Amino acid sequence: MNKSKICIPRLILGIIPIAFAIINLFLLWKAEDSAQFGLSALFFLGVGSMIWERRKNINLHTTIPALILGIIVLLFVLSKSTIGVEATKHADIQRVLPFFVGLGCALIASGFQGLKQFKSELIILFFLGIPSFVLTGLIDQGIVNIAIFTASTTAFLLSYLGFSVNLQGVYIHLPTGSVEVNTACAGVDLICYMLGLSVLAVEMFPIKKKYNLSIILGAIILAFFVNAIRVGLMAILVAKGNNEAFDYLHEGDGSLVFGMITVLIFGGFYWLLMNHNDQPKNNIKNNNIATLDNFFEGDSF
Repeated sequence: MNKSKICIPRLILGIIPIAFAIINLFLLWKAEDSAQFGLSALFFLGVGSMIWERRKNINLHTTIPALILGIIVLLFVLSKSTIGVEATKHADIQRVLPFFVGLGCALIASGFQGLKQFKSELIILFFLGIPSFVLTGLIDQGIVNIAIFTASTTAFLLSYLGFSVNLQGVYIHLPTGSVEVNTACAGVDLICYMLGLSVLAVEMFPIKKKYNLSIILGAIILAFFVNAIRVGLMAILVAKGNNEAFDYLHEGDGSLVFGMITVLIFGGFYWLLMNHNDQPKNNIKNNNIATLDNFFEGDSF
């Protein structure tokens, strides 16, 4: 049975994903997708460090069928990664390709049975861009409408703060100005980024399994509300006639600032949770605690 297995040199297994990562980052940079560029770079470093730390314990034996399928997957990715104008016109596809690169490399390295060795890395690469790609497609098809929820939440926050608000669908009307919450302002990108970051956090820095679902859902809710606050601030700026500040928050670096604030809040919360998780527990009986230990069963989940 072992005679049917082959071993690919480690050097080749290291060069292939690095080369595809460089191509992916170059295309994201060329498409001026700076947010996804930074997120992808972070995820690539995270996945690379995880594999490097346990490189000596990975079984690198594959089979011919797995090797052929892995090569086909990588050729498919390469066909979608043409460095040119056409590639930048369809920049969204670059968000999902890293997962297929990881899948193809895992098949080439360890075959079908060895995929489990790379479960955490494949989960991370999956959440890097596939949820964003799928959700954007659902929104474009009119199946999902997040903008209406963002507009409703923003209107509620403004009303709670004492502003006179009139909500009509995705339009938020103040006495001296109005804004439309379109898809670009609905916070889809920020929500998907925080979803990916939360998965990266629980995979790279695992804590008690019962917290995993709460962390991921909390990251999504945090991103949604921070974006709703940003939209509310833009509505106030429009009402006050401050178009320059509005443009800064809408299309300038202001949107990135709110993204950084969201990441910092999440990072601080996760750091506190990790420290709390390290503290000794007194007089706690595990059989009396309802946990989520079955959520994403495995090494890290």
